Amino acid sequence: MLFGNRADQYPYLVSYLHETERVDLFREFRGQETLTTGIGVFCALGTWALLMPFGALVALTSLGPLLIMAVVVTGIINLKRRAAMRTPEFESKVEAYQLLAVMRRMLELNRLHRDLSDSTLTLLDEIARTRGQIHDILNMPFWQQSNLSPTLGELKRQAIVAADQSTIDAVLQFRNSLPTQVQARPVWSYIDEAVETFTGRAVRATPFTEFGFDGAFRVAQKLQMLKSEIEQLTNAAPMGVAGEVEQMPGALIDDALMEIRTIRKAEEELRQGL
Repeated sequence: MLFGNRADQYPYLVSYLHETERVDLFREFRGQETLTTGIGVFCALGTWALLMPFGALVALTSLGPLLIMAVVVTGIINLKRRAAMRTPEFESKVEAYQLLAVMRRMLELNRLHRDLSDSTLTLLDEIARTRGQIHDILNMPFWQQSNLSPTLGELKRQAIVAADQSTIDAVLQFRNSLPTQVQARPVWSYIDEAVETFTGRAVRATPFTEFGFDGAFRVAQKLQMLKSEIEQLTNAAPMGVAGEVEQMPGALIDDALMEIRTIRKAEEELRQGL
């Protein structure tokens, strides 16, 4: 559609942009911070209650300092926890989500397809698609079974983390190609797009590829390799209808026969001993 955001051309990228919009990176920290502060205030009130037998004046004059001390102590604890949380990996994730927010804004203002090249958007769309496929595979019944081995469980966790982090790494490759502030498209941009649409010739002199494309392309290749390995592992595993590992046909009979033979052998050895 003329002057549209061309979202239909990059459906997986657009879906990923909307998915990450709902992610709150600081949610867990805020919950811990609230809990710590609540415990501190509760301890202060508990101490204040213990001072009540010493007189109302002592209790009243100590309430304020106790609450202030609780806020200060819990504040120090929360600051240390926040500092420990801000690892390089977490900081890169925060930066990536800021870039994704910029891209969402560019999409809303119908300028994402004008500010980034088709090759870059196609690559990011493919990366988002592969990431989604990895998640879909790992959500299959085989990977959801309750008796999944610890080794496969750890492999599943690592694969999910690797797929998500790799997608973030790909986005970070284009940090220098995205604006810090997104504004509405100028009039000449719409004129150029109209000319390109009706003439079939690009107004932009030569196609361009953003700095960071090569790094993102390597990420795409590695994601494809990861997806392929997980697919092979999943397809090689025998599955039952309920998603549990299927036993070989007649496996219970084999177990029973083995048990019978073991008992019979033990009885024969016992008779020989007598």
